[in-house]
Amino acid sequence: MSHLTDDELVLHFYDEDGADIIRVERHLETCVDCARTYEGLARTLRAVTPPAIVEAPDDTAAIRRQLLERARERDSLVLARAQAWLTEPRAIALAWLVPVLYPLVVPAIFAGSRSEDALARGVLVVLALLLACAGPAVAVLVLREGPPAGGPHADRLRVVGSVMATITPSLFMLVARGGRRLDWWYAAIAAAALLALVPWPAPAGSTPRLKRMHRLASVLLGLYILGHIVNQSVGFVSVPSYAAMRGVMQLASEQSVSYVLIIAMVALQIFTGAAMGLKRVTTGVFARNLQAVSGWYLAVFLFAHVFSPYLARAAAAAPVAQALTPPHLLANASAVASLPYYLLGVSAFLLHIGLYARLAARGWLAESSVRRLSHATAVVGAMVVVTVGLSLCGIHLIR
Repeated sequence: MSHLTDDELVLHFYDEDGADIIRVERHLETCVDCARTYEGLARTLRAVTPPAIVEAPDDTAAIRRQLLERARERDSLVLARAQAWLTEPRAIALAWLVPVLYPLVVPAIFAGSRSEDALARGVLVVLALLLACAGPAVAVLVLREGPPAGGPHADRLRVVGSVMATITPSLFMLVARGGRRLDWWYAAIAAAALLALVPWPAPAGSTPRLKRMHRLASVLLGLYILGHIVNQSVGFVSVPSYAAMRGVMQLASEQSVSYVLIIAMVALQIFTGAAMGLKRVTTGVFARNLQAVSGWYLAVFLFAHVFSPYLARAAAAAPVAQALTPPHLLANASAVASLPYYLLGVSAFLLHIGLYARLAARGWLAESSVRRLSHATAVVGAMVVVTVGLSLCGIHLIR
């Protein structure tokens, strides 16, 4: 009679002998030696403490933090090199080059749209548009420059240059009439440069009353601007839907009460924003400077937009806001200057309210949630800007 091996007894103890379990049990019932050996083995195995299950540590969060720190270090290194190159004279020159060269950039958009190759046409228009809309980004970069080393005149030249770089597309429509009065344009640049030589009064800064008035005007104007953004986005999808919505909006805005209210809110927004805007400009504080830059552009954009019917009447052309058909701003050279003007207006509006919303969300949500929500909102905002841009370029899904 053969006896069970130690391996078979161990497997039977842990119930891992599979199909042999019946054979082993019957053998233990009939074989005294194997039964005695199994009992001793069982006592030994029961006395042994099974090893505790140790879960592998979750290093995902630590790895994520390490990767973010390395990315920040890399970005900081790039910014440090850029700031080392961007000395104060270079920063001032870069800011003032934006309005000086802008009349040369606008025709490049139209020239790119005339290319025969479809791919080259799209690439050239996008590159020219990015260059035409680069003013606010240049302003934020210039405002990151360190403390002024050239005295108050250099500091004022830097700030005024940043303002001019930011508002160039809107001011170009307002002063140069989209390129028809370049003499007025360069006269405005010279006047702005002379403004830097005049001592400025200290800004009053933000007060609770100014903030309340600014927010009230922001809510009312926000609804007005949001309606136009939605309408232009609808124009990309369907031309008939655009015309129907535009007709209702035009009927509402042509009422005397509505128009006076819009002008009053624009004036209130500009004056309260101007009172708080320069005070918010702080060297190296990216978010505050971004808020100020978007506010500067919005102020001039709203002013030009409200008075666009009068400017268009003088130029014998219908503005985008008054037309019942979707605009095609690449159709002729005289209308192409409106493309960066409107695209930056949409971008500045979405960025301005987005920064306010992010600041408010910090009081209710965790920082990680606010960051994820900000990234998702930024993607949606970029999609809205692209949709409006395609509509303004005469691209529609349903005609």
